[in-house]
Amino acid sequence: MPAKSKRSDYVILAVLGACTTAFLALAVGLGWFEDRPREAPPIRTTYSTNPQGTMAFWMLMNQLGTPLQRLRQPFSGELLQSVDVFLVIDPIEDLTPEERACLESWVEGGGVLVHSGRLRLQGEVQADFDIPAPWRRQSYQGADQARTTSVPPDAASLPLSRDVRTVRLNSRRTLLPGGTGESHDPSAVRLFMDSEGLRIAMRPLGSGRIITMSDSSFMANGLLEHGDNCILAANVVACAAGQARGVRMAYDEYHLGYGSRPTSWGALWAALCGSSAGWAMLVAAISGLLYLVLRGRRFGTRRAPQRTRRRSKLEYVYSVGATYRASGAHCLALRLIYHWFRSRCASLARLPQAAPVDSIAAGLARRTGKVRQSYQDTLRECERALAERDVSGRSLIVLLRRMGQMEMEIFDGTRTRK
Repeated sequence: MPAKSKRSDYVILAVLGACTTAFLALAVGLGWFEDRPREAPPIRTTYSTNPQGTMAFWMLMNQLGTPLQRLRQPFSGELLQSVDVFLVIDPIEDLTPEERACLESWVEGGGVLVHSGRLRLQGEVQADFDIPAPWRRQSYQGADQARTTSVPPDAASLPLSRDVRTVRLNSRRTLLPGGTGESHDPSAVRLFMDSEGLRIAMRPLGSGRIITMSDSSFMANGLLEHGDNCILAANVVACAAGQARGVRMAYDEYHLGYGSRPTSWGALWAALCGSSAGWAMLVAAISGLLYLVLRGRRFGTRRAPQRTRRRSKLEYVYSVGATYRASGAHCLALRLIYHWFRSRCASLARLPQAAPVDSIAAGLARRTGKVRQSYQDTLRECERALAERDVSGRSLIVLLRRMGQMEMEIFDGTRTRK
């Protein structure tokens, strides 16, 4: 058969090259390779190991015995009823009116909400959930630069200041303008302050509580190990658990770009292409696809199928023997052959198979008219070799030859053969 032309192979390679070029052009056109602006909102997801993620915080809570359940569904009354403390940290997706109503009802019923960042609430519940006017966040120069601040002596007795001396945050935002620590809201409770001002506060809503944080960067992977940030994060969770009706805690992942949302492809692509973990997944997926294409295509010259030759029984016997010989199974081979040979000898001597060797040898001698001693020595040598479990290839050949000689005298050279 003539060799196949390589034209189809060149066509496949050309198509793959064109698809790769089109993909890279699309990626450049969509700006996937452009540098992200630093002012982009951080994604505080527990699935990310980036410096802005909160996977280390999630693992810390699990180690401390206060596991956080990841919620990847929209807020609903049935879903929130299974939660006592709910952490909504810097959401990147707006809440729907239904979600706002469910969240308000849940807090009024005794839930504890821990949040940072504007929840983007509107309508009749905006005044209840948004940061009050005296607590408006203030941004200063260098807000993106992490700074280490200390806890003033007069704020060391606040609930969240226990064992906290210094903290490191990404911004200078506070809950009060100008860094003042006084609030005009009589229901507000100060929880934590540093040299910049009030950072964390709590106020009631119905039977529940709302804990507001001006900056959640102390929970991020990149800053959790600095200063006393990890202690402050643990204090926040412990304070929320102490105010709640139970210990069931959850972390909102749905509004961070995770979960099923049919109309939010932009948020999904932002979470996938805006982090190193997402890019790693894309590279792994593309590599796997190219590997499947490579393995699924057989390159080379076509050859006609050859007719297979059936193996004979003798070839099978030789193969089995060669396998036993290669594995050194001399003892096993001798045992199988000897047991069959002894049962035949006992049957010809009209004796049971469990008869002694001397009796079998005497019966065979009477049948053939030969000397009994030679038969007796052969059988005893075989049994001695099997008892020692150390049969060499040379010993196996010698014993098989002696049994073969006995077989010729007993089965073929007897006077009573018919």
